[in-house]
Amino acid sequence: MMATAIALPPGSGLTSAVCSALSLSRASVLRHRAALTAPPPLRKARPPSSRALPERERDQVLHHLREPRFADQTPTEVFASLLDEGTYLCSIRTMYRILAAQGEVAERRRHSHGATAPRNTGTCGIVSNRSAKAVGWFQRVWTLRMV
Repeated sequence: MMATAIALPPGSGLTSAVCSALSLSRASVLRHRAALTAPPPLRKARPPSSRALPERERDQVLHHLREPRFADQTPTEVFASLLDEGTYLCSIRTMYRILAAQGEVAERRRHSHGATAPRNTGTCGIVSNRSAKAVGWFQRVWTLRMV
């Protein structure tokens, strides 16, 4: 209904009549119509922070994160390992930001892709809900049956 009222030409004078016939707020229709015709708001690019790591240090962090010994570790584990060795490069969050900028924030471990056999697609239905008293605790026992 709103789409019908918005589709009317703006200067036709029918907006008020259509809105009252469809029980729509005239202000809502005009607001939606204005939002469709208005240009998208321009976002200014944020200037880089003065506290951001220089490119040389970012490359050094990436070099450490890409080492083979850290291949299966999260940035949190890499951070802890480097601290144990006496090396502080940046915060854990900054490591994640650097990896995200490179498109490398994903599961870094190798996974098996599982079996290729078809899965059982049957559904389970609850047959009964039996309650039994067991050693002072109230225990529920569910009986399932393939449907």
